[in-house]
Amino acid sequence: MQKSRILVLALAIICVLTAFDGTLLTAGPPTAADVQKGTETVGKFLDCINNKITAKGTIDISDTVACLPESCSVTLTMSNFSAQEACGSATTSQLPRVIVKCPGPPQVEITYLLCGTGSVGAGGVIGSNRIEIGVVLGSSTATNPGSSTMLMADVPVPPGTNTVGTLNDVLSLVNDPSSTNGSKGCNTCCHLDGGSFSIGTVTLQLSERIEVFQKFANGCGDKPETILAPFIICTDDKKVNDTLKELRSGPDAGNYKLKEGLKEQALCEICDCIEEKIKDDSFFTHFPDTTKEQANILLKLCRELENYQNTRGLGTPTCCITPTPAPTQETSPTPSPTEPPTAITLFSFEAKAADDGSIILTWETATEIDNAGFNLYRAKRKRGSYVRINDILIEAKGDATSGAAYSYRDVVDHVGGYFYMLEDIDTNGESTMHGPIKVRVSVLE
Repeated sequence: MQKSRILVLALAIICVLTAFDGTLLTAGPPTAADVQKGTETVGKFLDCINNKITAKGTIDISDTVACLPESCSVTLTMSNFSAQEACGSATTSQLPRVIVKCPGPPQVEITYLLCGTGSVGAGGVIGSNRIEIGVVLGSSTATNPGSSTMLMADVPVPPGTNTVGTLNDVLSLVNDPSSTNGSKGCNTCCHLDGGSFSIGTVTLQLSERIEVFQKFANGCGDKPETILAPFIICTDDKKVNDTLKELRSGPDAGNYKLKEGLKEQALCEICDCIEEKIKDDSFFTHFPDTTKEQANILLKLCRELENYQNTRGLGTPTCCITPTPAPTQETSPTPSPTEPPTAITLFSFEAKAADDGSIILTWETATEIDNAGFNLYRAKRKRGSYVRINDILIEAKGDATSGAAYSYRDVVDHVGGYFYMLEDIDTNGESTMHGPIKVRVSVLE
């Protein structure tokens, strides 16, 4: 694809974008240089997507996560005041909008949706198969002069995508001089008119940014005036997190506390929940309009976003709900002078990701007294639910005077972090847990 077309595609920008850092101060109305910087920034993202299409032939939306810039924050919101409406609840599954905010300059926000139905956008593509991207350009010249204004569009990436379209496919343009809604309808209900900007032979329809800590009125009047902050269930954006904590404990806490029916939940837990409910089919009871194909794409997208957050983003957030306790870790008893010891002396316990994506677990003992063997357990969270991964007991090889070295290969289904615990069992059936240790898988074959 020619570079000019790629820069055209760079204008694939969000139709409903929320400001997750309070009001952004801008120097003035957008200039041609501002627009150029914005398109170049997003162009790098879209260049990467096009390269993936060239390499693979076709892609789905999860393939695009590898193209996200590094060091961006991740915020999860359950708001339904968006062109990518979240769905579910704390009692079913929370399927949020995932907002990846990159500070820039210029500031860019790239959003995904984990709800597998609704939010139909360009070309009739549902919200979970669309990427929405926003670039802050300057201050509005329309409804509220001085507020932030953005370029607007979206990028459909349904399963089997072999192109991400052209400028006219993705950009919100002024297609009717008498209307400020734009060709994507971005200003129809959610956004206010942010002015317009001519570039080449087209005129961009800009939109005012929605500020998360300020009241927001739905332009169509079908939803009440609200503040979007109470819909945030997790963020690793420190500024947003600190502001939320302050507001939710302050005198006006009622306006900012988490919405009823929602709970704080990290991305890793949401992915685990989706996976578990797909396996037992309860996911389709809660979300009957989501196909199995789309549910699997959601899970893959969720895991890719989790991996991004943990490896290239700002890191794992601290807003996880209290998980299931891990197996109890016990201290090996000190033998009395009259009783023989019945424990192992563990010299090391380590885990390493192999080039093929498998995990190699190794441990070494210094001594083993009446040891029958070992079991290994895996979890996605340090204090999560651990599952035994070996089918049969790993037979002991050491004795009271010398230990032994052991190795076990574990195959996992998704990239991301994993925790392991080692259990030794003696000949009387008594056991002791060791660990946990953590390893991260970045690539699967």
